[in-house]
Amino acid sequence: MIRYAILLMVCLGLTGCDSGGSQAPISGVITLDGQPLENASVTFTPPAVDGQVVTSNGLTDASGKYSLKVTSTDAEGAVLGTHTVTIVIVSDEIEGDDETDDSDENELPEHDFSFDVTSEGSTSANFDL
Repeated sequence: MIRYAILLMVCLGLTGCDSGGSQAPISGVITLDGQPLENASVTFTPPAVDGQVVTSNGLTDASGKYSLKVTSTDAEGAVLGTHTVTIVIVSDEIEGDDETDDSDENELPEHDFSFDVTSEGSTSANFDL
């Protein structure tokens, strides 16, 4: 299921061909129950403009920190506006490869996040799951 979510995010990111307008740098920290969450993919998805969706994505490090880049251009940040935020754990394991089913291990609590990206300098977007 996680692989499908990541594939969907990549496909949505490829939908946009340019930056779609002004953007702002976005970074932050993702925590799970107050602890840094490593290897989490953070995706900001704005509404479509002229049929294009310009997503931004980042990956958390061991301290839960991430910085966004526009998926289609690799430019720093995210386009201005309100975004739906999706956070999933990235796993190197292929489903069905291990002897036990640990699929619940990679599941995150469901949250609906939104975030307004503004042009007012560097923006911090922290989320606790």
